[in-house]
Amino acid sequence: MKEKYQHHRDEILQHSTEEDTSTQDSPNTATFVNDNEIYMNVVGGPNYKENVYGLGTLSKRFSCSKSVPSTSIAPVENQIEEMRETINKLNAELLAKENKEKTLEEKMLQLMENHNNQSQKM
Repeated sequence: MKEKYQHHRDEILQHSTEEDTSTQDSPNTATFVNDNEIYMNVVGGPNYKENVYGLGTLSKRFSCSKSVPSTSIAPVENQIEEMRETINKLNAELLAKENKEKTLEEKMLQLMENHNNQSQKM
């Protein structure tokens, strides 16, 4: 069982490494291997009692995704980059509003000072 699991895992890693070298999208792209899905493929999934080999009744807590495992984190990297851009944009807006607020406070203080000076002259 262990050898079969390791063989499946090695195949996925080799396949994803071949894809990474052929596309050359990003030198820092990491490979994601879903060990749970590999295990489910090796043991053949749950039996008629919905138990998974090696997990017994604990398999009821185990959920297996029916989706194809992702071999790249490029979509996540894109989302992170979009979030960074949004954060930078929001930080710039915040800084501009803080500067505007500071300017308005200074003008208000100047107006109050002018008003007090005029009140004292009368």
